[in-house]
This record gives sequence, structure tokens and C-alpha cells, in this order.
Amino acid sequence: MKKIFKLAYKTEKSFFFIIIFKALLQAFIVLFNSFYISYILDLVIEQSFNDIIINIIFLILLDIMTNILLRYLNKFIEYELISLNSGIYKEALLHMTYVSYKNIETSHYQELIQNIKYGVRNMSSIYSIFNSICDLVTRIITIISITTSLIVLSPYVVLIVLVCFILSLIIYILTYKFNIRFFLRLVPINRKYGYYTDTLLLPNYQKDLRLNNLAGLMLQQYDKFSDTTVEEITKFSFKTAVLKVVNAILNYLELGAIYILVAYQTIVNDLMVSVFTLNVSLATNLYTNLNQITSDVVEYNRYYNYLKPLIEALGLEKVDYNKGVKLSDFQKIEFRNVSFKYPNSEKLVLDNVSFVINKGDKIALVGLNGAGKSTIVKLICRLYDVSSGEILVNDRNILEYSLDSYYDVISAVFQDYKIFAVSIEDNILIDKQKDINKIINELGLDKVIDKLPHKIKTMYSKEYNKDGVLLSGGETQKIAIARALAKESQFLLLDEPTSALDPIAEADIYANFKELAINRTAIYISHRLASAIFCDKILVLDDGKIKDFDTHENLMKKNSMYSRLFNLQKENYKLN
Repeated sequence: MKKIFKLAYKTEKSFFFIIIFKALLQAFIVLFNSFYISYILDLVIEQSFNDIIINIIFLILLDIMTNILLRYLNKFIEYELISLNSGIYKEALLHMTYVSYKNIETSHYQELIQNIKYGVRNMSSIYSIFNSICDLVTRIITIISITTSLIVLSPYVVLIVLVCFILSLIIYILTYKFNIRFFLRLVPINRKYGYYTDTLLLPNYQKDLRLNNLAGLMLQQYDKFSDTTVEEITKFSFKTAVLKVVNAILNYLELGAIYILVAYQTIVNDLMVSVFTLNVSLATNLYTNLNQITSDVVEYNRYYNYLKPLIEALGLEKVDYNKGVKLSDFQKIEFRNVSFKYPNSEKLVLDNVSFVINKGDKIALVGLNGAGKSTIVKLICRLYDVSSGEILVNDRNILEYSLDSYYDVISAVFQDYKIFAVSIEDNILIDKQKDINKIINELGLDKVIDKLPHKIKTMYSKEYNKDGVLLSGGETQKIAIARALAKESQFLLLDEPTSALDPIAEADIYANFKELAINRTAIYISHRLASAIFCDKILVLDDGKIKDFDTHENLMKKNSMYSRLFNLQKENYKLN
């Protein structure tokens, strides 16, 4: 929670001063009203009519002014809370974009993300926890003020209130435990429940749902988790209802005891009625605030539990992108006895792999599924660290370079590339200013862009923009390639960059690729081996090991794995 408070203070420093001011004002109002009404009662007994009128008018005016001030304070605090919620969540999202990539693909991290979204979005936990803190500070200062006054006036009243408060606290603790158990049981159920809801509603599931008539199956699962949710809520509601009844009875007993004690003290000690009124007013306010503070603590703890996943995520170590030596000129990359296995797996994906790629080389990476091709790209991109061996760039371990400078040198198109819900231009340039017409023309994107309603300024995706467009897989793949080329990096990594293109479009890109990738080193992965012909060398992988590393011509001269695969594909592309 310390990190959340630091982020809150960084985002809205004024919030903390405002809530203290509001708490002091609230405590003043409670004490002032209690003492002033007691004073007016004394004036009634003395039958000082003029003074009564003047003081009542003064009390009303003061009450109006303080209430107006409180309303403005509450509105301002609400604005600050919204700003806090947005600011902290933004900082948290920024933090999580710098978390080591090896965490991201784990099931625990994915579960963490789901719980963060549920806690922050669905339960408004950031807003609510700071709202609870605001209420807690107000209650604490008010309680201290009232208790101090009552100890002087009637210490036994304080004792009764405290005893009843302890009993109420026990009930609230039981309620809190029920809340936690309920939350822990409901979150995994809710996640599964939400999955089937999303499956029935999200557009990317609709084709399979309709063509395979899967709606009934999804609804069965929906009903199953819906029934489980209702059952859990019913049990929880019954238990909490019983505890609320017990607490209500306790509250009435407490009030009765206070009235009896204060009345007895007033009669025995021959005190004025105004003292009775003052003691009852202060005791009632103390009792109300103590009961409320228990509720506030429970609320605080409830939202704290919703925030725990976010706190855990903020505790994950960030990668320092500026740490290390600056890389400015790429000369060569070397894999030296590199072995690698993914976290929580014992299977070696790469086994003692060694090769060197020099500046300007165009290398095709070839192999069957699971051979380790994409893993090599991930290791070069420093998304994972090698299990053994080392990767060298310019004869220096890649871990010694700062990520900022290293990523300036590299651009990539991954198998699972993403096109974002921004303009086509922003998708390609990503905040860069340059002329990309040549790239667009060479990739054949100009024909696509010319047909769009706002040309290159057209927004992608209809999900967030009614004028947005959806493009075919091949067209979006060209945008991803254009983005990699627009970066002007020295080292280009292309992992299945033309898998969604038809053979003619793919051939056009191959024909222009050498010019597009001129002065760049490139690694090119494709299952279509015809693409390997334009590369200088072909690195053949099989089950995590290097089988060959040679030119297309030399590999075709011998009975190599590559030549067998190439000839097999060539036969499949022949027309009768």
C-alpha cells in the first residue's frame, strides 16, 4: 500500500491537505452544534427571548455557511478522487509496460491482470479506498474531539460507548471475514462467468458461434456459473443479514444505557437540563462515529483486498531501459553456445546453438514448427534471457547495452503482430515524422489507403470509432511490415511477415524487399521456402539445433533437410 500512497501523493498532493482540513471542520461542527444547542437551551430556561432569537439566527447562518463549505469540499474531494484514480491507474499501467517480459506470458501474471481489471474497473477500488481514507480521517479527528469533551463531562458514558463499540467491532470482524471468503470464492467463478459472457458477446467469437451452433453450449456453461454465483450470494446475504440484526439490537441497547446513565447523573447531581442534552448529544455522536469508523475500516480492508493484485504488480521489478552501454552502430550478432528453455519448463527449445550474422546479411531462418525459430527472434529482442551461453552484438554481450539504444537498432514484425485502434498513419509512424510514401508504394498499400474515407488518416477498428475501418489480414500485415521499415533500424526481424498474403502479393514484396531492406541486416522466418531464395544464407533449425547454415544454391546441391522441404513445397505449388 506504501507504493499506492506514494503514487497518490505524486498525483494529487493537495488531496491529503484537503481531507485533513475537512476532518477538522467536521469535528468543529459536531462540537460547536452540541455546545451551542446546550447554550440556547439554557437561554430558554432563563426565558431570555431576544438572546434566543439572535443565537438561533446566528446558529442557522453558521450552519448554512459550514454546510455550503462542506458541500464544496466534498465536490472538490470527489474531483480529486477521480483524478487520483486516473493518475494512479495510469502510473500503474506505465509501470507494467516496463515489467520484464518473462513475467507477462505466465498464467499467474494473466490471472493478476484479470484481478486488477476487476478490482480497479469493476469495483473502483482506487477511488473507493481513498474515499474510505477520507472518511476515516474525519471520523478519527471527530472521535478524539468528542471523547476529550466527554471525559471531562461524563467519563462513564465514554466507558459504555467503548464497551458497545468493542461488541460491534467483533460483529464487523465476522462480517469482514465473510466478505473476504465471499470475494475469494467469487473471483475465480466470476472470471469464468465473464469468459462465457464475453464469448457470447464479443465480435471475434461470432463467426464460430454461429456456424458451429455453439451458443447453446456456451449458455449451458453460463447458466452453470450463474447458478453458482446466485448460490454464493444467497449464502453470503443470509449470514450478513443475521449479523446486521444482532448489531442493530446492540445499538438500541447502547442508546438506552446512555440515556439512563445521563438522566441518572443529571437528577442525582442536580444538573441543568442543558447538560443532559449536551451529554446525550456528544454520546450519540461518539456512538455514531465509532460505529461508522468500524464500517469504514471494513470498507477500507475490502477495497484493499481488491487492490492487492495491483500492489503486487507494482512490486514487480521494472526493466531499466537506460542502464548499460549505448549501442549506435550494428556490425554483427553472434549466438555462442546458446541454450534456452522457457520459464517453468524443462524442455530445451534451443540446444547449444552457435552462428554469426554480419552487418548487411539477409538470413532466412527455416525449420519445422517448434524448431525454435521464433524463440531466436525473442532472444535477439531481449524478451527473454538465455539459459546458458551468450548472445553478442559487436563482440559484447547484449545484456551490457541499454535497452533504449538497443531497441533503436532493431525493428520487428512478429507472428502475433498488433494493429492498434489509432489512425493508419499513427500505426505506421508511431510518433515519428517522415515521408513513408515509398514504403507504402513498394508494399502495395497505396491501393488500399487510396480507397479509405480519410486516406492515411483513417482510424483503424470500428470498436472505438464509427468511421474506423477493418482491413483484411494481408492488408494489416502490410501495415505491420511498413511500421518495421519506417523505424529506420539497422537490424530487421521478420517472423512470418507474409503469412496472410496471397502468393502474388508475397512475390511483389520479395521482389522489392532487398531495396526496402537496403543497408539493413535482416532475419526472415517463413514457412514458404520460396522466400528464402532472395536471402544471402539460410539457417536451418531442427528440434532446437542447427542442421545447416549455407546459401540456397549449396543447400540444394546436397540431400539436406532444406532441399527436401523446398522440393516438397515446390511440388505442392505445381499446377496440373
